[in-house]
Amino acid sequence: MINSVDKINLSFEKNYQDIFKKPELIQTYLNQRSNKFDQIIIKEFLHRELETDFAIVALGGYGRKELFPSSDIDLSIIQLKPKTNKIEDIKDFIGWLWTLKVKVGHSVRTIKDIEKITKSDLKEFTSYLSYRIIFCKKNKLPSLNRNLDKISNKWKKNKFFNAKKLEQNNRFKSFDSTEFNLEPDLKESPGCLRDFQTALWILEHCFEIKKLEDCTKLSLFTREEIVAVNKSYAHIKALRYILNLYSNSNRFSFENQLLLAKKSKLKSSKKSSAVEKFMRVFFLHASNLSDFNELVFQAYED
Repeated sequence: MINSVDKINLSFEKNYQDIFKKPELIQTYLNQRSNKFDQIIIKEFLHRELETDFAIVALGGYGRKELFPSSDIDLSIIQLKPKTNKIEDIKDFIGWLWTLKVKVGHSVRTIKDIEKITKSDLKEFTSYLSYRIIFCKKNKLPSLNRNLDKISNKWKKNKFFNAKKLEQNNRFKSFDSTEFNLEPDLKESPGCLRDFQTALWILEHCFEIKKLEDCTKLSLFTREEIVAVNKSYAHIKALRYILNLYSNSNRFSFENQLLLAKKSKLKSSKKSSAVEKFMRVFFLHASNLSDFNELVFQAYED
């Protein structure tokens, strides 16, 4: 099964030139990677007969089906019964997860445990905003969904907004506070993936908007602006994916910029080198994401 994940990566690399031109294609590969790991995990979970006492929930990027080659798999294993005699079995299952050749973050908690920790821990609370149930028995699924949805009530809107603003300001300081950093981190630098995700969390929790397209109902953005920011987000996701095939880091070094410009089949001209053209496109999309993030924060403050 892991070999099939490698095939997805090879297919992405083979088609990268087309993806660079049409970045929305990236989500197909991210979906395929997430779905493949879902299948692997569910098969082993059922094989060990853990479904009567536990459910498996994907969090963070895995929850959003944005599983890059360097991404961690973040799992919340939810204990559905107050008492279970399968604690040793779930420990063995967690040990097995490390055979997947990816870094696995996990927790085993009851719903009460989750409510308690998300009430005081911003990072944990945010991770559950992107939850996705991988497996739960059908008769317990409605209850689990209700309980997980209730977690969003643990943080008041103003408290969440202010905490996210402080968190973002600290992140910006550590990455030179500009989307025009010459060697940006594609995940955390201003104008990169985290800017878009943070704006979405503000929209979801503070504006109660579940889909970006619904911003038009509140007149926050036009349809054209939403299309443009989605394209910019997809572009940088595509860059992170191809970068991760050659590096475990998300750092967009000068060396990697030259490599990806070559992979994108851009040609030098008298006015601009291939890498200059490549980075000009990157900075345009980074600027779009930075503006989007700033406008969402400003809209809530207003």
